[in-house]
Amino acid sequence: MEVDEVKNAQAKILNAAETLFEKNGYNATSISQIMEKANLSGSLFYYYFRNKEDIFLHIADSMSLDMYRKITKGLRECKSLEEKMFNFYLDIFKFISRDTKRFRVFREVEFIDKNVQQVFYTRLFSLLNEEIGKKSKRFNDYNGVLSDVLVGAGYFVGLKYVIWDRREDFAHLAAVVSDFILNGIDPDKNFQVSLSWPVKEVQPREFKPLTRGERTHKKISDAAKELFGKKGYWQTQISDIAKKAGIGTGTFYLYFASKKELLKYLVTEINRELRRYAKIYSSNAKDRKEVEVRGLKAFADFIVKEKEAYRIVRESEFVDSEIGKWYYERIGQPYGKALASAMERGEIRKTDPSVLAYSLMGIGHFIGMRWVVWNKKDVIPDEVVLKTASIIMRGIK
Repeated sequence: MEVDEVKNAQAKILNAAETLFEKNGYNATSISQIMEKANLSGSLFYYYFRNKEDIFLHIADSMSLDMYRKITKGLRECKSLEEKMFNFYLDIFKFISRDTKRFRVFREVEFIDKNVQQVFYTRLFSLLNEEIGKKSKRFNDYNGVLSDVLVGAGYFVGLKYVIWDRREDFAHLAAVVSDFILNGIDPDKNFQVSLSWPVKEVQPREFKPLTRGERTHKKISDAAKELFGKKGYWQTQISDIAKKAGIGTGTFYLYFASKKELLKYLVTEINRELRRYAKIYSSNAKDRKEVEVRGLKAFADFIVKEKEAYRIVRESEFVDSEIGKWYYERIGQPYGKALASAMERGEIRKTDPSVLAYSLMGIGHFIGMRWVVWNKKDVIPDEVVLKTASIIMRGIK
């Protein structure tokens, strides 16, 4: 093949793969589908790539490198802390808006080879500490807390408003997030962050005496939760769930129409349990600032205790995007309303409450990723929660 033909064929394969991975995800896309969409002979695939994982990782690697270069260039061209923060988020939102296909692959690669993401974020965290952390007068990095906050604050905002909602007001989104990071949410900057309040131990939910059918339903959902959490959704078969639950495969279908319906049920239950944690931890809180600290602690304790649940939620978005969207919006929408009410009462600084809600959700997510997923810890230290909450309250300026 001529050089131009080689490049053209590879580009066609990559473009077809990106389109199908974005639409169907890694596990529901085959090499034959990629080559059919590229309108090329199936055997030609192996001239460029070893297997499906190879092309998936190639796409994720190229995206992470391009985004890192874009962020680096933007940060180093800015002088002041304010400029760096604003342009950091603006560049990210613009980049993922233009490159939604590869960004989808980059997010899912966590479940194929998590090293790709870890390498990217390790480099990015180092860059942020150099370009932003050292310019902050209030905070030096502590166990990666500052980096987690900076990245997390924009992560769900980009996912919700840029990817899902297709908004294009990038400057507004960047201004809200950067202002929050710089100045925090405490209007007076005198709130004393503390974890000394008495926390009620979260007891297992009480169930009324179950019928035989309800017990079987619970056995199935409990078995699926454990298997999905440890092996993943795609690596778990209905027969595996039935065997662990001690039932016949046919009995499974008396309770759930499909494996995906069972996943949706589990995500709904996990969502309900997390909100129960937050409610119990936040009871008797004096104002919204204290609610935020307690809520962050609740999330930290929840994901440590419910590691399998945390994986199920993260993976659900790549099984069915509507399931993942429902989970985060079920938290984000009432969260934004609660923040708006607190702003009207003067308890926290006024800003766009919905964007702030997703920023705060993203911060918790990245704290969980670092400690539970990457470092495999059985506890998120209180010092990490305190440092994170301090940034949330006062900002980094």
